[in-house]
Amino acid sequence: FQWDKYMGPLTPTMGEKNTILNDLINEYYTKFIVGDIPIEKFDEFVQRWYDLGGKQITDEVNDWWKNQK
Repeated sequence: FQWDKYMGPLTPTMGEKNTILNDLINEYYTKFIVGDIPIEKFDEFVQRWYDLGGKQITDEVNDWWKNQK
């Protein structure tokens, strides 16, 4: 088990996209849990998350992490 190591401030994209990404997460997770959509749609969810800014956030956090060492 590894804890999330990001301890910095919101990245620019987090500040801009967190609301829409959190809404997407809540929508998909709720639908997965109640059975409205099959778990096989998880890859679709991940792609949408990346497309809506998740990829850019991941890159920003990874850049932050590289600079911490």
